[in-house]
Amino acid sequence: MSRAHILLKEIAIAVVGLSGCGKSTFISEDAKAHEASGIEALFASSGTFPPTPFRYTRHFDRVIPRDFPMVIYELDIAKVLHESLPPVSGVVVCYDAANKASFSPVEELLRRIRPLKLSTIAVALKTDLDVVVDPQESSNLLKNYDVGLVQVDHLGNTGRARIKKVFNWLTVSILPGPHADLRNPASPDARHSPITWEARASASASSATPTISRARSTPDFLSTHEVSQSRESSERKLSSARSVTSFAGSSSESSSSFSSFISGRGASLNVTENGHNDHPVSKEKEPRSGQYATLEELLDKLLFLAVSGDDPTFISHFLLTYRRFASPRSILLAMQKRMRQLDNSTGDPMFANYAQMRICHLLETWIQAYPQDFAVPGAPGALHALVRSIVGKTYLLHHGSDFLPFLSHLPNIIDTDAAWALKSEIPVDECEDPYSISDGEKETLVVETKSPSTSRSLVARSNDNLPSAASVRERKSSLPLSAKIFIPVNSSHSQGDAQDMSPKDLLNKLRSNAQTLANFDCSAIAEEITRVEAKLFMDIEPRHWLQYILVPGRKDPELDSISRFNVISNYLADWVVSLILCHDKPRSRARQIERFVDIAHELRALNNYSALRAFVAGINNSTFQGDETMEIFKNKTPDHYKNLLSWDVLLQHRGAHQAYRMALKNTKGACIPALEVHMSDLIRAHEGNPNVNLDGPSKIHWGKFNMFGRLIQTTTHCQIQCQTNPDYCLPSRNRILKVIFNEYVMSEEMQTSRMAPLPDSDLVEEPFRSTLPRRMSHEHSTSPQKGATILRRILQW
Repeated sequence: MSRAHILLKEIAIAVVGLSGCGKSTFISEDAKAHEASGIEALFASSGTFPPTPFRYTRHFDRVIPRDFPMVIYELDIAKVLHESLPPVSGVVVCYDAANKASFSPVEELLRRIRPLKLSTIAVALKTDLDVVVDPQESSNLLKNYDVGLVQVDHLGNTGRARIKKVFNWLTVSILPGPHADLRNPASPDARHSPITWEARASASASSATPTISRARSTPDFLSTHEVSQSRESSERKLSSARSVTSFAGSSSESSSSFSSFISGRGASLNVTENGHNDHPVSKEKEPRSGQYATLEELLDKLLFLAVSGDDPTFISHFLLTYRRFASPRSILLAMQKRMRQLDNSTGDPMFANYAQMRICHLLETWIQAYPQDFAVPGAPGALHALVRSIVGKTYLLHHGSDFLPFLSHLPNIIDTDAAWALKSEIPVDECEDPYSISDGEKETLVVETKSPSTSRSLVARSNDNLPSAASVRERKSSLPLSAKIFIPVNSSHSQGDAQDMSPKDLLNKLRSNAQTLANFDCSAIAEEITRVEAKLFMDIEPRHWLQYILVPGRKDPELDSISRFNVISNYLADWVVSLILCHDKPRSRARQIERFVDIAHELRALNNYSALRAFVAGINNSTFQGDETMEIFKNKTPDHYKNLLSWDVLLQHRGAHQAYRMALKNTKGACIPALEVHMSDLIRAHEGNPNVNLDGPSKIHWGKFNMFGRLIQTTTHCQIQCQTNPDYCLPSRNRILKVIFNEYVMSEEMQTSRMAPLPDSDLVEEPFRSTLPRRMSHEHSTSPQKGATILRRILQW
């Protein structure tokens, strides 16, 4: 029977249970959710058998979006045991969890309907009352009949959501699919250990033998159908290299190795909507699955999730980090192998075709995000073979037509991630490559060459524009700044004109700059700093973090986007210190600190945590405990002092930067994070975890690379917020730019020599006392020399 034919029919379901168990309310809750009329008829007794069915229409958008006419037979279990079931496709066996007598006839009913191979689910009702039917015992009994258990109450949204899931999964199991030959198409085994299209023919042959080895809860496998449809991408793509298209779908295709890898469940466990355990069947703690896995298991999971759409985050993190433990060629060969398996499927061809389309979509997403991967030796031949197999299928031509232009530009693409990636083995010659031709095809692909501007690939423009083969980096060149402004000073701060200046001339220049800066509005200064930092922040792409963390040695700011951003942050902190210490008297310094706090207030309003951190660090490093300057500032402007203290608490290291992380998480609109915190997270994740299991080198430490993905995703989310919000569409202010980003800053030695202020005769002497904690070092230190040194150590990770 074809799928189109069955969709024209009504879906008939029998809800069977002892009188008074709550089955009428169970049906009415789902009917109310779909605005059914005549619900009161459910509670009216009828002496006929079978009774008049209750009909309503429910919208179902899990597999094929459409409205299904439902026919519900509410049957007393005692009558069913002596009569035959009406013509139905599914059965819901209900019992009262607070009444042991209602569960007694369940086994007899299951034994009678077992030969019919109907989709069957057991539902424990009234679980909010005193439960007398042990869920463990009921699960042990139900597993003998391949039936899953759902525990439901009627006290809130959780119970109603579970009722909805029961009807959703029952409908899925009734529709044709690879599970159709199972003894119970709605069994937990259909979800946890899916029958692939290749194994469907052998499923019926082995149906006489129980295949379930443990009891599983039906909500456990229903939840993925809910999640896959409710997940909708709320963020636009940042760029082809920054966002991975969200996968959606409902077809399941897997293998036994993947099932054992992702399930990790040793016992049945009912999972509520909020993720908490509800009525656990076993007290056994669920293990942390997926920390270690072989490459084959990871590839199996990748291809399964590409079809099912259950976990787009895994796909995003895998494509981001896999170059550290696998080659692009291995992934392409796994795709080609799976495509061939689906070609030979003996099951429903529509599901096989759909799975192949989803794999093509995965390849398209991969090409858009990381086109440089296909320049790795061995990858071009495997990609050509895979595209040949795709263009040879009519229903995949729309994908193949998108891949052909990319193939034409493959020779011009350069692998920019080779420095940190796993070194690929030398591939065989292309003419001897067994995968260079797919399925014995000898014809040559005809590729229409498009201009590089229309290609989504990362194409090297010309060798003349490349500084060196090892330093090629595709990034946005949107800043209209010179290289000197990008990197205003070197580590010794002796660049340009400041190098030849005497200390006296430099102090005069800094005082002149401070006076000029006072003529500008604080909000305009903050906006210009944010404009510069935002463009530098947007230059950072996800894999730049891996390059920065995994490649040892100091990075060249001219070539490394993260180092370039760090140089600007470092410069801002030194600039703040210089403009404070250029004044001789504490009162003048306090006035300059007050001015910088006003600017920092505007930076905080702009959610520029990076510049805010640099300003707070600069103010802290320009003073010392008991400094008279800070006493004047505190007494003259107590509100400013309180703001400074609050930012110091916000950015301090206590609780692993808990205050900052909470603020960043709740930030709405565009923001620039404090990258030093995120760099520290990545460094600790890398240095504290090996790449593989030390006891079994074939096991990849996926938990580490998944952690990389989560940490990098935080900054990527901030970039998306910057791009999708107009907050940082700021005008260029060249006058302010020249005052801030120039080479006139003090060296470390000069900062140290200027730290102690000259006496101010107009001030009443007070004993020195500790005031603002020093924060840049993440330690409370009284040594100005240590503070200036640690400032650079932190900002130049």
